[in-house]
Amino acid sequence: MPEGNRISNPPLIAGTILGVRIWRTDMGLCSLRSSSTGARWQTHGGATAAVCVRHDNRYHRVPGKECTCGLYAHHAYRFPPQILRRLHRPDPRTVVGFVEAWGRIELHLEGFRAEFARPVAFINFTWPKPKEDEDPRWYGTRKRRCAYEYRLIELAERCGAEVIDCNKGDKLGAWIHDDPRALRRETLARLIPRRRRSPRRS
Repeated sequence: MPEGNRISNPPLIAGTILGVRIWRTDMGLCSLRSSSTGARWQTHGGATAAVCVRHDNRYHRVPGKECTCGLYAHHAYRFPPQILRRLHRPDPRTVVGFVEAWGRIELHLEGFRAEFARPVAFINFTWPKPKEDEDPRWYGTRKRRCAYEYRLIELAERCGAEVIDCNKGDKLGAWIHDDPRALRRETLARLIPRRRRSPRRS
């Protein structure tokens, strides 16, 4: 999370919660890696376990309260600008999706760090609409789109996840709203009280 969004003593919560994140991948969508650290995620239906690279896991449980370790994700109702830009700019080496997280969880205002997580859904890009069927530029885009969507479906099948298509109405918003694992804004407000602003000096 950005430094300004952290709080000094975030609470610990138990249970399964939903988060959204970005992965780096290859042209065949055969692997998932963290976009910031390059750490590899499981792509065969199993859970990815967080590992602290700064300290031995015997030093503290992952994620540590005074550390930055853990599997990162943003809250499902708080899409950051970088994720929204990715959804509207198709990139064959990027995958955006939702994770189900559990175990030890450090909760923050914009997202969380979890001990265990696995992908439960992948989001298809919002692809540009064709201007003319005969336009060769659109044919190239359509061919690229078909290849990406086919590989995304294969990736979802390997992970035991589903695909949410942003090109067919507001399926993304409805999917989040219907999922009980997504933390609502009012729930976050109860779990994480906002810091009081110190009075300004004259």
